[in-house]
Amino acid sequence: MGRTTGITVSLGQAKAKPFGIVLRDAIKEEFGTNLEFARAAGKTQGRISQVINGPEFPDANTLSWVLETFVSFKLRERIREAWVRDFAAPRLDSDWLDGGDAVLSRINELAEQDPRLALRFAEQLRTRLDDPEAWQQATERVVHLRLRLASPGTAAVVISEMERQATVRDDPLDLLTSLWMRGNVLRNLENVPADTLLKTHQKAVQFADAFTPSDRSGRERWLNRKAQMDRDFALHMLSFHERKPLSEHDLQLALRAVEDSIRDGDDPAFYYMGMEVRARVELAIGWVVKAEDSIDEIRAQGLKHGTEVIEKTELTRAKILIARNEKERALERLVKISAYCLERTNLHHYRTADQLILRLVGSV
Repeated sequence: MGRTTGITVSLGQAKAKPFGIVLRDAIKEEFGTNLEFARAAGKTQGRISQVINGPEFPDANTLSWVLETFVSFKLRERIREAWVRDFAAPRLDSDWLDGGDAVLSRINELAEQDPRLALRFAEQLRTRLDDPEAWQQATERVVHLRLRLASPGTAAVVISEMERQATVRDDPLDLLTSLWMRGNVLRNLENVPADTLLKTHQKAVQFADAFTPSDRSGRERWLNRKAQMDRDFALHMLSFHERKPLSEHDLQLALRAVEDSIRDGDDPAFYYMGMEVRARVELAIGWVVKAEDSIDEIRAQGLKHGTEVIEKTELTRAKILIARNEKERALERLVKISAYCLERTNLHHYRTADQLILRLVGSV
């Protein structure tokens, strides 16, 4: 195979097989031949040979389609573990101090496959960074990963640290980020009063409105934060609606906010992530067909944009089925979503799917 991982093993331990051998054995076990695997994956035999034998390391996107081709959960986990062992941990351990941007990019890739390991590296990275901007980016990644792992309480602790650091540096954009993200964390905490969440959101909005950065880079970041806060206002309203149904007037306010976010964001991810939230608001209003159209647009074009888009859109599709009173189909979809989220260690959306399943099992 010609690949070295830099991992040492203790005497008496069996050395782990390299990724290529693990993948080759898994293909033989489930598909018999590389040709059959290539057909199932929609790839050429040459491409399969490249993934197995190198010379370049398979990135997270390659790992994703490889895993999706397998049916066996056991084999998928075996392949994933080999990939992390050979290509994720060693590379991060050896060169993370060579450049913050490169390391953060690797952490983002790793987060899609192993968020726990990604969180560990992001935590370690931010303790070693002297550059405030790089520290801020790594710390934001820590917050997002803790939320994905259904740990909003510890995410709140990190937010407080971000706010203190931004205050010491007198950096208004980083302070705005900490204020904005605090609302996201509060929304994921159980039993947080609605007025507390709204006051936190309003504080961030008022802070954003109080200044406009003069330089182009700062202004772009400021505009993006405002677009994100508009989208988050809609998400806050949806969280209130789940506790106690809101009036159509309140839901229309949420709809206008998310449409402002879609209009003002300058990144394709803003459009598609906004469309996903808009679909949920439309469904809450009772516009089932419009919600379905919004989801179809994302599925047609936007799954590559943003984070956790597949999980979010599939959950909304299940809710659409529930609204259509197709509860058995909704339950079947939710069971698949739950397994998918658990496999990807997306515990936040796994919990959401599980809660919807519990509501349905007594009514199907």
